[in-house]
Amino acid sequence: MPFPFSRSGVPVSRLDQTRRARDIAVILARHGFTHLVRRANLAHHLPGRFFGKADSGQSPESAARRLAAALQDLGPVFVKFGQLLASRPGLLPDEYQKALEKLQDQVAPQPPETVQATLRDALGRPPGEVFASFDPEPLACGSIAQVHGATLPDGAGVAVKIRRRGIDRTVNEDLALLAWGAGRAGRLLPDLAPLDLPGLAAELGRALRRELDFLAEAAATAHFGRLAQGNRRLWVPRVHWEYTRRDVLTLDRAAGVPLTRPEDLAAAGLDARTVAATLAHALLEQYFGTGFFHADPHPGNLFATADGRVAMVDFGQTGRVSAGDRRRLAALLAALAHEDADLAAEIMAEMGQGEGGAATGAFHEDFADFAGARLGAPAGVLELGPLLAEATAIARRHGLRLPRGLMLMAKSMLTASGLVRRLDPGFRLDEAIGPYVREALSPRVAARGWPRRAWRQGWRLARLAEQGPEALLDIVRKVRQGRLEFVFRHAGLGARFAQAETAINRLSIGLIVAGITVASAIVLASGGGHERLGDLPGAESLIGRPLSITIGVAGLGMSLAILIGLWVIWGVLRTSRNPPPDGHDTG
Repeated sequence: MPFPFSRSGVPVSRLDQTRRARDIAVILARHGFTHLVRRANLAHHLPGRFFGKADSGQSPESAARRLAAALQDLGPVFVKFGQLLASRPGLLPDEYQKALEKLQDQVAPQPPETVQATLRDALGRPPGEVFASFDPEPLACGSIAQVHGATLPDGAGVAVKIRRRGIDRTVNEDLALLAWGAGRAGRLLPDLAPLDLPGLAAELGRALRRELDFLAEAAATAHFGRLAQGNRRLWVPRVHWEYTRRDVLTLDRAAGVPLTRPEDLAAAGLDARTVAATLAHALLEQYFGTGFFHADPHPGNLFATADGRVAMVDFGQTGRVSAGDRRRLAALLAALAHEDADLAAEIMAEMGQGEGGAATGAFHEDFADFAGARLGAPAGVLELGPLLAEATAIARRHGLRLPRGLMLMAKSMLTASGLVRRLDPGFRLDEAIGPYVREALSPRVAARGWPRRAWRQGWRLARLAEQGPEALLDIVRKVRQGRLEFVFRHAGLGARFAQAETAINRLSIGLIVAGITVASAIVLASGGGHERLGDLPGAESLIGRPLSITIGVAGLGMSLAILIGLWVIWGVLRTSRNPPPDGHDTG
């Protein structure tokens, strides 16, 4: 089997890939997925004890729990892949969605000497010479990095995020194997095609490689910090660039009550309802205002500060939504509030990205039905997270894909809305979101982007004026030389071609079987004539042995023809029970 190189440029050895493939096959079989191992042609990696072993109970709930346990055992890349699957509403059945949502990184902290070696290699000096103090016990520990408290020489308290030693190679090996396995599963397991496993594996690869680069996270943190200047609701840590490298990130340490312990808010003199409103407004400003938002606002990344702000940390996962998509999302909510289901369907189709014809007819009908059940509801009562989740599921069924930024926004909203309601069950999102929707749709906001859009269009027109004549001459030149080619793309014919090929193969086999049958019958029928020759002197010694061999060969041919015929009949019956799914071909 071919093994890929990681996209990061770090080669993945065949030995490492073979070892990891064996580990994956054994773990999947141990959790009752031997049938998947066999269908993926990885059964040769299994020890003998797994052969002939039946998979355990196949109820959806049992299979979902076992899949989550298998991904947990496979390690951080596969845990994050499961989390990514769970973050896509409507992608998986409910049982799997709930099981994968519970996946968590479970890793032990690195030994202190390993942490010190990483710091020394990154900063050029041992921690004792860099920091006034450094706590060897981590504040938090994850699959990619762990965080330690420290004090700078000027007395500032900081949090030092240190990448786990060797994790980049581990991640690259597993991502390469995951990409290979996702592509293989897509080819060998047609029922998994709607999940778009190769696309999800590629997306996970981009996200994880970004998380591995702490310089990128530092840049995102600094950008958020600039946007939060003067913000009465939001606190973002300052990046200490002098102590930051690709595998070490040093930030101001957040001071406040972590929202993982909301019960401690009252003891700190903070009101949970006020914290909930502050958090909701801080995120809505990101979603509808700047369009640059925290994509993973879980309680571990949020703190309530003494001055009434919400502190956000860990900007390894961020999202961006264009001004156009923000306006379309606001217009979608407004259309639902104004009881215009057809306009809501039209806006949703405009937001989606799909193949020709996907966003017509059936999609408009389905989405209009979905929107009709929500007509007249105030914008906030619709709950943006679940709304986008359901809309995404409908769009996916019709071949539409929402922009990645909107998908991340839906995930962020679902995470944040659960926390806000936990802090304040009576929080009215409709009262909070209404002003942001109206602001996003106001002519003033639309006009604010005109200078930038005008500059972009001017640049494109200038490039067209510069390159257009040359491109036109190139087309004319190819026409004159007879080298102009047109490429046609057809969709949905793959399954039909496969059926036709199967039918032709069976017809060919049928003709061969018929020929063998007729020839064998002729030989057997002529046997009687040869037996009459036995009355002649010496005939028995002349033809006795050849005659028996000839009849034996004819009988063998007849038997072979019967077996092949039965095999063809069985194949026809099996195909009629399991027709191949429609596919997409290009040509």
